[in-house]
Amino acid sequence: MDFIVLFLLLLAVISLAAFIFFQPDYPNKRAISVYNITMITINVFITLMFFLYMKFNYQGTIDDEWWLFMALCGSFILFAVISIVTLLVRNFYLFRSSSQNFYKRGRW
Repeated sequence: MDFIVLFLLLLAVISLAAFIFFQPDYPNKRAISVYNITMITINVFITLMFFLYMKFNYQGTIDDEWWLFMALCGSFILFAVISIVTLLVRNFYLFRSSSQNFYKRGRW
């Protein structure tokens, strides 16, 4: 079971590294920095809330032995998914470069 948790931790770290290192070419770097810090903070908050939800709902029940494993696995998966989704939204929707902007006038 340790290998599963380590694999999911590695997946979360790789998704965070991809979020940090694959940034779009956008002239306003401050806007991208604000977006990055905001999304990482929201991601950590949502992941922490999920971990605490799992702890308070499963600790002291029949699944008492498994709550930590389930909470860690779920948290790492949630962190990786949110990181990848926010990366895709940032790069291909919010801060897309002018060469990717197909909705400009005169492109049709």
